[in-house]
Order: sequence, then C-alpha cells, then structure tokens
Amino acid sequence: MGFGPGLLAEVEIGLLRRTTDAETWVIVETGIGASVSLPVSAVRELAIGLQEEGELVALLAPEPESH
Repeated sequence: MGFGPGLLAEVEIGLLRRTTDAETWVIVETGIGASVSLPVSAVRELAIGLQEEGELVALLAPEPESH
C-alpha cells in the first residue's frame, strides 16, 4: 500500500438515465476531471462484494469516536 500527501478533491455522486438509456447509471465525478460511470446493477454487485470482503469491511468501518 502506498502512502503520500494525497490529493484533496470534491466528489459528486449522482444517478443518470437519459431517454435513450436502457438502464440507470451511477456517476462519480471529481473536481479534477476524473469520473466513472457504472450501471446500477454493477454498483449493486460491487456493494455486495465489498460487504463480503473481510479486509475491506474492516477498512471501511467507521472510526471510533475519541473523547
């Protein structure tokens, strides 16, 4: 796993379905020009896969609140 300063970017997530589309798309865009478009069915499969992958589940778990 790499480490570094990273890049701060705003992320916008939305749904898109044009009149000519057969399915709805999930669009993820950043303010730096990067984007990805996935059909809803693929996002469902991704979400299920993430829930089944133990190491990813632990990594994505909320951080405990510090008092």
